[in-house]
Amino acid sequence: MKKSNHDLLMRQLRAPFPRDKIKFRPGATTKDKAKGLALAYADARTFQDRLDDVWGVDNWESHCVTNDGGCICSITLHFHLDDGTSYARTKSDGAGATDVEGEKGAISDAFKRACVQWGIGRYLYNLSDMWVPLSNGRYIADPDKIKLPDWALPWNSGNGEGTTPEPDTPSGESLLDDDDPRLKRMIAIILAIRSEFADGAEHRIEGWCSYYGVEYPKAFGYVDTESIHFNERDKALANLVRLQEELLEGGDGQA
Repeated sequence: MKKSNHDLLMRQLRAPFPRDKIKFRPGATTKDKAKGLALAYADARTFQDRLDDVWGVDNWESHCVTNDGGCICSITLHFHLDDGTSYARTKSDGAGATDVEGEKGAISDAFKRACVQWGIGRYLYNLSDMWVPLSNGRYIADPDKIKLPDWALPWNSGNGEGTTPEPDTPSGESLLDDDDPRLKRMIAIILAIRSEFADGAEHRIEGWCSYYGVEYPKAFGYVDTESIHFNERDKALANLVRLQEELLEGGDGQA
């Protein structure tokens, strides 16, 4: 695995979670308990899924040590190189016992904090203060209506999950040396998007390039899909298909 691929995987680890994975709990409240500060968080399973999906189930491990109700968690990532060698890096953090689940809560919090050391979910700490109505002075009244800024959402607002139908696209075969049909289809979709929406969707193509570590060509240049790592091509294609569908549904390149 080349260093550029490591850099790509690290960017994907640090990418925002899907909006439906984000939950909120109240922090500080007003004196009358009518409003509270919405604190965003995600379950430990969401962090685990990110590590599994991006780094691979067998390429990371966690180790937790508890003491007096608190916990120190270490997360180790394994890096495998093209020459057959490998190395590992570990980052750690800790947490105290929680009021609700005691030691179990400490383990979960320590795990998530160790993930933050790797950049996973760190963006949640950068959100601006959001004061929202409370229910019974203790619960956020309507957490699903809390809007996050664009930079705190996946670039395609769907993360490429699920299946999508085949789009009607021209062939991109003549632009590629690689025989991988996924790459040919990516080029075909990009050509179709540019043909249909002119420059109205170019910023979306640029976002897709950035997410997958592809150098973005200015002035409608050729997108080098061959630089996408082999193991990332299925997800990259699914994301691009979803992008095309969103644009077709919106009709103006701003979906």
